[in-house]
Amino acid sequence: MGYYSIFYSIIIVISLIVILILTLVSNKKLSNKDQDLINYRHKLMMKKLCEKSCDKKICGQYQERLNDYMSCKECKKLGMCWSIDSGKCINCSRKDLRLKCNSTELYGCENPDNFMRPEVPPINPSQTNCSLCWEKNSKINS
Repeated sequence: MGYYSIFYSIIIVISLIVILILTLVSNKKLSNKDQDLINYRHKLMMKKLCEKSCDKKICGQYQERLNDYMSCKECKKLGMCWSIDSGKCINCSRKDLRLKCNSTELYGCENPDNFMRPEVPPINPSQTNCSLCWEKNSKINS
């Protein structure tokens, strides 16, 4: 009977190791290069979606806002703030660091339904009847 309990103990240990390895692999963080590629593809897809139904000027303004939003998120990961004026991450106070990247004043939009959170990232104009969600009366007929 001793051999069977040792055998089952070995199987349990191996199973736990396999589960641990699979968990670690599934939680692997993306490299900066992979994240940049994902961000680039997302922006390209959003631009194409916008240009199918809206004016290029509107889509350009949306793209700038989306770029600032995504840059803000990247800077936050580094413990810094995004500066629109200088176009790079800068050191900032703890108070500024706590500001959300989806702030309606700088990067995001008001959530029209106020569902779960008051502010959201920039909304593609193709989803808002070609109006910029952060500006009142911004619709341009395309």
